[in-house]
Amino acid sequence: MRRAASVAAALAALIWPGIVPFALANGCFEAKDGEVLLDGEPFIFKGVSWYGGESDLFHPHGLWKQPIDFYLEFVADRGFNALRLPIATDVVLDNPKVKSYSYNKNQWLKGMRALEAMEYIIDKAAEYKLLVVLGIYKIHHKQWPDDGTYGDWGVNGYGETRVTEAWETLAKQFKKSWNVFAADIANEPHGSSWASGNSKLDFDAAVERIGNRIHKIAPHWLIFVEGIGSEPGYPGYTSRYNQWWGGNLCGALDEPIELDLANRVVYSPHVYGPSSFDQHYFSHKNFPDNLPKVWEDHWGFIAKEKGSPPIVIGEWGGYYEGDSKKFMDKITEYFLENIDRGIPGSFYWCLNPKSSGTGGLLEDDWKTPVESKLKVLKRLPATDLAKAFPDYKNLHTCKLSSTPSTCKKKIVDGRPKRDGTRCKTSQFNDKTDPDVMEADPKDADGGVRCCTNTKANSFCNSKCERVTYAEAERRCSDNGMRLCTADEILDGKAAGTGCKYDFLAVWTSDSASGC
Repeated sequence: MRRAASVAAALAALIWPGIVPFALANGCFEAKDGEVLLDGEPFIFKGVSWYGGESDLFHPHGLWKQPIDFYLEFVADRGFNALRLPIATDVVLDNPKVKSYSYNKNQWLKGMRALEAMEYIIDKAAEYKLLVVLGIYKIHHKQWPDDGTYGDWGVNGYGETRVTEAWETLAKQFKKSWNVFAADIANEPHGSSWASGNSKLDFDAAVERIGNRIHKIAPHWLIFVEGIGSEPGYPGYTSRYNQWWGGNLCGALDEPIELDLANRVVYSPHVYGPSSFDQHYFSHKNFPDNLPKVWEDHWGFIAKEKGSPPIVIGEWGGYYEGDSKKFMDKITEYFLENIDRGIPGSFYWCLNPKSSGTGGLLEDDWKTPVESKLKVLKRLPATDLAKAFPDYKNLHTCKLSSTPSTCKKKIVDGRPKRDGTRCKTSQFNDKTDPDVMEADPKDADGGVRCCTNTKANSFCNSKCERVTYAEAERRCSDNGMRLCTADEILDGKAAGTGCKYDFLAVWTSDSASGC
């Protein structure tokens, strides 16, 4: 009954846009089963990014034009319940003095260093009951764009070392700030890979290492995980639609982020419209009705899988005119359709008026609202934090369950990957239940790896095709062999038989233990 009531409240908010009320809560933020929960009740985010902390001013832009209360009051009054504040790695670690450019309108900035200014802004945001996501936006505040690898990940990678140090610094400083609830690990790691086995490039593995370090200090924080780019991407998978930087989560089902603490992962892809870059699918004859298929291909498929982490869009936006207007309207409809189906909110880019390709929610005078955009955004609901959690000022003291994360078990190309097996399935789809982890042999597709008592083999063409379970059995039988068992796969009998298709999930003749 509790869940039914919660869903009804969320649906009501879609019909009558505004703030979504919920019953009294007294627990933590969690991320599971396609939802962000506050003490078990769905929480819907409606956030906006306010950039500048990653710049050479070392604080959010616009403070030279208006007092800080002007912006925070504007955000809160327009129905937003969260801010995303970018910062650069070197700004965190060097903690320079903020520039005097904004002293006239904000005297409190005088003599402050970057982290002091951020703390003041976070505390001020708390007065307006605004939650905060902190995000590492750059390695160096003077360099953007960069190579998208943050100077290489990996245990000894310079980029990861610096990013980890920065996150530990941020966690120590803001773990007691009740409204800081999440860490967006790295902005648009477009030059990184996902589950390739290359420790210098794999973003997913870096997120796990960094996220676990953050949780040693601030275990109550959620970890926001952006996508990568198109290249090098996720091995064995190439989208027919060009992917945005930060928008490629194609590997997140087969190779999910697995932290030591359960229910802390939120996938947070970026997606934009034609005013940012004219992707080929914006010229399709069915534009903009073709766009949901593009989003499903890049990241939306995660929301369809039972038991998957939620998606909170980390950046989206554009000018509200021409084809960009069509994009804005279509993605707003998409959010509304999926807000209780795995995508519980988003962060709009951005408050600032000067953002290239999108503009912001304020005109160039940093005062006049862009009402056309705000009218669209008004359609999106948001949870009223004070009603959902009257004791919100003690959010940072929440007591987490000690339950560790339960690793998904899976098979990839005859090689054990993260100590497990995925039972009889190629990739999760609408016919697959990841809690059971066993596909319907009549419907799902998988790779073919055949075994005898002494050896293994494989059958593949240049595409390393996936076939049905029955077809896989037939191919092995026709060659005097049989499908490998799960134990044989885990023992490495089929290792090296994947024709360079290293992450194709394969059929096994039996279910793996524990599935």
